[in-house]
Amino acid sequence: MAGTILLAGGGEFQKGFEVADQNALELAADSGGIGSVLVLAVASGARRATEMSQEGSVWFTKLGAAISEGLAITDHTEANDPAKAARIAQASLIYLVGGDPAYIPAVLQDSACLAAIQKVFAKGGVVAGSGSGAMALTQYLYHEEKNEIIPGLNFVPDCCVIPYHTSRGRKWSKKLAELLPTAYILGLDEKIAILGAANYWRVSGRGWVTVYKGSKTRKFVSGQPFTLNPKKISI
Repeated sequence: MAGTILLAGGGEFQKGFEVADQNALELAADSGGIGSVLVLAVASGARRATEMSQEGSVWFTKLGAAISEGLAITDHTEANDPAKAARIAQASLIYLVGGDPAYIPAVLQDSACLAAIQKVFAKGGVVAGSGSGAMALTQYLYHEEKNEIIPGLNFVPDCCVIPYHTSRGRKWSKKLAELLPTAYILGLDEKIAILGAANYWRVSGRGWVTVYKGSKTRKFVSGQPFTLNPKKISI
């Protein structure tokens, strides 16, 4: 049984994300309970990674998670640490954060920790990401400095995320339409999230989700469901 994905546009662990994250907790629940959460921060600086993971852990504890903890990973060696992979495997909701979107797949690809995340997802767990974390979870990731597409972790095939769409992210839309003419480009405003998997999604939060595909553009607000398929975008 495949799990659920949560993609957020940025500004995670703040007011405005309560509904989306509470829904994720409920979907990740173990045996009818609240479930266990692991906030995974992948960043080159150990101090920053630890701070981000701890911030998320506190947030989910306030939302009622029975178990909520943080885990920092700073390089590929740590991503292959059996102890870290074991901690990931015990969670039912894994929330991915990090500062550099390109750094996340570079660290996690072909690692024990990524294999653990994939197993949690395959068993029906929730895998979430915000900002850079959301970018890393899709098949395609835009590397702004190199102006090129690099592989993401591919939990959401045929998609690419633009985070912070209301601010700096919006300027990427034209470029990404050129680089990825047949893929779905998901423009996520800050404080907005989508929850779902494969072809079916629902919007939660404050702001808009803008879906680009070729010359077509559609916009969705909180509470709206939408689908993605090879032929159309529809409510």
